[in-house]
Amino acid sequence: TVRVLNQSLEPDEVMDRILENVKRVVPHDTASIMLIENGQTRIARHLGFAERGLSEQVMAVRFAVNDSKKFLGMAETGKPVRVLDTAVSPDWTPVGDLNWIRSYLGAPIMHGDQLIGVLNLDSAEAGFFTETHATRLQAFADQAAVAIKNAQLFADEREQRTFAEVLREIAAVVNLTLDPEDVLESILQNI
Repeated sequence: TVRVLNQSLEPDEVMDRILENVKRVVPHDTASIMLIENGQTRIARHLGFAERGLSEQVMAVRFAVNDSKKFLGMAETGKPVRVLDTAVSPDWTPVGDLNWIRSYLGAPIMHGDQLIGVLNLDSAEAGFFTETHATRLQAFADQAAVAIKNAQLFADEREQRTFAEVLREIAAVVNLTLDPEDVLESILQNI
């Protein structure tokens, strides 16, 4: 699985591979990867929701990390969280048409001591996920974290390289002509 996860540096492809392979580690009905940006979670990729007609709704789900015991607990401990019965758990936040989810297992995706995301698994059966499932999922999430972080670093580096190339092209045009219209036109085309 580690080899498969690290065969690509494209972030979406890496996350798709994670979701495809996690079913070999822990059985579940649906899975998603939430990434954390500016203290907010967002679902970056998911599997199993589109078949239920819930893709758009799932992609719109957002939570503030500081407002969720679930995410705060994962950030502080680096350990997975199980919700055995979402219908009665005070730690579960119901979302629209996702009330069919009866049990949940989430494993933190950590980079060092920083929570960068969460690997979420859902089941329609209450009490489905066990401690063994949680241990397996966390081991998998630890490997997934390396693949995700590598893909993010590669994407950031590619973006910086593209930006530097555009600046170089603009500088070359500025050095070729002193005509302000030519310079502005070149800048606008490159932007």
